[in-house]
Amino acid sequence: MITRIWFFIPWYLIFLKDGLYYMTVQCLNNVEFGGSLVTTVCHSVPLTVDTTPPVFERVEQIYFDEHFDILGIYYQAHDNESLLNSVDFGLGITKYDVLVRQYSYHLPMNGNPHPFIAIEELDLQEGIPAWPRIRVDNGGKRIILNVSHPFIFPN
Repeated sequence: MITRIWFFIPWYLIFLKDGLYYMTVQCLNNVEFGGSLVTTVCHSVPLTVDTTPPVFERVEQIYFDEHFDILGIYYQAHDNESLLNSVDFGLGITKYDVLVRQYSYHLPMNGNPHPFIAIEELDLQEGIPAWPRIRVDNGGKRIILNVSHPFIFPN
């Protein structure tokens, strides 16, 4: 269904339902001296309106290799409407902070059945418990997962 709407109101007063929208912009020049000149630009990539938060199901597995100082975390998160925009990883002293390691940005693996995060060179102190925190964002809403128990790096 094609709908034409001409807006003379500010964009922040427009309330759209969730879904995909295609935007067309049409400009007219000064029609004072003869016929008007019209320029139309159509976008083939839809604009997504999504007011729902992403779904973060669980952390599947956590791997730590002490010889190479690499941490790998497999997780299950998705957003069927607008896809994930970012996945952030942090480590905290408690499960509510990121004081051990601040959040670092990781590209989301949209569509991958087993998405993961790989963090190299953690440089953490031995024997200190750390709470992994994973934050997923779909561009508008954000969900943070607190892992149920900390892990302790080996001595």
